[in-house]
Amino acid sequence: MKSLFTYNRRVRIIQYALFGVFIFHFTAVLHAEDLLILSMRYFPALTTQHLLAHPQSIGSLTTLVILPILIVTNEYWQWIARIGDTLRQFAVIFLSFFLIGITVPSDELKTLEHQTARLLSIGLRDKAFEVGRNYPFTTANLQSLRIQALATNDSLGNFLFSKPQHYYSIRQRRASLQQLSTPVSQGGLNYSSKTTHIHPEPRHISALLDGNLPLFAKTLPSHFTQQLKVSQIPLYYRQALLLYMRLNTHPILNYADDATEANYRDFLEQQRKLRLQYPPAAQETYSIAEKNKMGFFYGNTYWYYFFYEIPHQ
Repeated sequence: MKSLFTYNRRVRIIQYALFGVFIFHFTAVLHAEDLLILSMRYFPALTTQHLLAHPQSIGSLTTLVILPILIVTNEYWQWIARIGDTLRQFAVIFLSFFLIGITVPSDELKTLEHQTARLLSIGLRDKAFEVGRNYPFTTANLQSLRIQALATNDSLGNFLFSKPQHYYSIRQRRASLQQLSTPVSQGGLNYSSKTTHIHPEPRHISALLDGNLPLFAKTLPSHFTQQLKVSQIPLYYRQALLLYMRLNTHPILNYADDATEANYRDFLEQQRKLRLQYPPAAQETYSIAEKNKMGFFYGNTYWYYFFYEIPHQ
């Protein structure tokens, strides 16, 4: 076998380095979550103890296994040299990387779900909630995972609608909770080796997600409205309570908040201007342009979720 450093040394080192970078990026970045699930299926103890907190390690291990095989086989059969001159060799290498990248399937939303579930399983709740912060889409599973990550009532009330939220029915949300309790080796999102119990949504959170404001007012723990100052009530509870007072002629509680009231008036004024600028079609409540513009200005409010995501009769 010829030595690695005797024939076109620099070119070949660059080629092997490119292979190494591609293998690591492909396995540690693009498909780390998929490989971790595979590892959980066959090596659950090893994966739980050493890989869940360091998914890049699986990329390093894969590179250490595959790259030497590529080097040894190329040294023996010279399969890269058979492609032709140096320029053609690099062209074929990059084309191969491109074809592999676009042909191997990758579901971004599934990847976000597994990444969130994995971080949640090792106790990194804050990081779990931040996964996909700038991603414009979500799923029922992601929504349930984020509710589990926020954990406490105060965190739910302050952060639940700070990310894009879409409406999912109670049936969809219950199905996603079932996914959270099912092990990943069986197609679920639970990184434990056995099925575990997941706490259901608090009733007042379910009411918020369903847009049932009377039920929210009825089930919201009383200490939020009876023991806390208005400024201490979590942000999204304040927004929902104000909306409840506005939309119900016989409320079961009294709530007044001048600052939130002023913000809500700004919301309505912006909505009025956009509805004049982008009038909806005959059978529509609002136009797509209005929804997109309101999402840009108020997408992180409960009011936006209530008026633009929840299907109203």
